[in-house]
Amino acid sequence: MDSKIIKSAEMDRRHRVTNSRVLIVDDMMVMRQLVEACLENEGFSHFEFASDGRECLEKISEFKPDIIILDINMPEINGLEVCRQLRAKAKYSDLPILVQSALDAPHERTAVFEAGATDFITKPLNPPELVSRVRKHLENQILIHDLKVYQKRVADELEVAHQMQSLLLPNEKYCQEIASAYGVEVESFYKASSELGGDIWGLWPIDKKKFGVYAADFSGHGVGSALNTFRLHTLMESQNFNKANPSDFLAEINARLHQFLPVGQFSTMMYAVIDIESQEIEYASSAAPNPLVIMNFEDKVSVTQCESSGLPLGVTASSSYKSMRIPFTAGTRFLLYSDALIESEVSPQEQLGTDRLVKMVKSIATQKSGGLVTPLVAKFNRAVNNEIDDDLTLICIGNIDTSS
Repeated sequence: MDSKIIKSAEMDRRHRVTNSRVLIVDDMMVMRQLVEACLENEGFSHFEFASDGRECLEKISEFKPDIIILDINMPEINGLEVCRQLRAKAKYSDLPILVQSALDAPHERTAVFEAGATDFITKPLNPPELVSRVRKHLENQILIHDLKVYQKRVADELEVAHQMQSLLLPNEKYCQEIASAYGVEVESFYKASSELGGDIWGLWPIDKKKFGVYAADFSGHGVGSALNTFRLHTLMESQNFNKANPSDFLAEINARLHQFLPVGQFSTMMYAVIDIESQEIEYASSAAPNPLVIMNFEDKVSVTQCESSGLPLGVTASSSYKSMRIPFTAGTRFLLYSDALIESEVSPQEQLGTDRLVKMVKSIATQKSGGLVTPLVAKFNRAVNNEIDDDLTLICIGNIDTSS
C-alpha cells in the first residue's frame, strides 16, 4: 500500500482518538484536573466532569462520551454501581469504562471487572500509563464502530442483491399463468443457504402445446455463485437458444458459459420440455440430481428415478448432452430438485439420500389430495433438523387428471 495512504490513515485515526469525548468522574477536584491535564497535553480537548456517580449518570446521555474515566469510592453512587447500571443498558454495552482506584487487592480488582469495567488503573496515577490505556481503548472503540458501519453496509447491499436475485425466479402469478395455459400444476420452493444463493430455476412457453422448465445449481455459495446465476439468466434472456430441444439447449448454454465462468466454477442443470399434447417429457441433464416421476394410478403410487448424466456446464466447451423421454400421462408429477435435498445430513456422516427421498415422496403422494412440495419440504426439515448449508430448490410439474 502507498506510504502516503498509510500515513493519511494513521493521521485520521489519531485525530479521531484525540477528538473523542472524555467524561471524567471523581469526587476530588484535583484528580479531575490531573486527569484532564494528562490528556490535554496529548491533544485531547473534549471533556466533561462529574463529582459523583449520580451526576455521571445524569450527564452521560447529554454528553455522549466515547470513554469514561471513573473513580470507585464516591458519595451518592459509587463507581461499581455506575458500571452495573450502564452495562444494564444495551446502548452502553461497548462503552469503554476505565476505572481508577487506590484499591489493589485481587478480590477488589475482580469486583471491578465483574461490575462491567473495561480496564483498571491504580492510584496514584501514572500519566503515561493513563494516556496509553485511554488511547488503546478509544482506538478499539473506533475499530468496533467502523466494523459495525461496514457490517451494516454489507448487510444492506446483500439485502438489495437478495431482492434482485428473487426477481430472477418465477413469481406465483407467472407460475399460475403457465399452469392455466397448459392445464398443469406448478409447485415450487426456493431457499438460499445464506443471503445469496447459487440456485436458479425458471419456466417459459415454447408454443401452444409445449413449455420448458429448468433448474440450475452453481458450485459454491454466496456472492460468487449468485453472480453466476445473474450471468446465466442474462445469457438465456439475451440469446436465441434452441429451447425446444433439451440436448441442444444445454450444449449451447455450456459453450457460452465456458467462455466466462472462472476456472473451477461450474453448474449442474436439468432442462425439460413438457408436451401436453403427446403427454411426454423430453429432458437433458448436465450432472443434475435424478429427477423423480410420481405416478398415481387408481390406488397405486409409483416413484421412479429418471436417468441423469452429462458433464456439468462450463467444464469443457464442447460437451454434448443426451435427450431422454418419459411419459407424462394424467396423474403424473415430475419433480426436479437441487442436490441439497439428498446430500443434507440426517445424522453425523449420514446423508438423507435418494432412497429415503423416494420413500418420503411416496408417502406424500399416497394421500388423495394436496400438493407435493410443501409437505416434502416439511418432512425434509424435520429429518435434517432445519440445518442445511446449501441452497434448496424444488419444482414439481403435475399433469392434472381431468377424469377424476
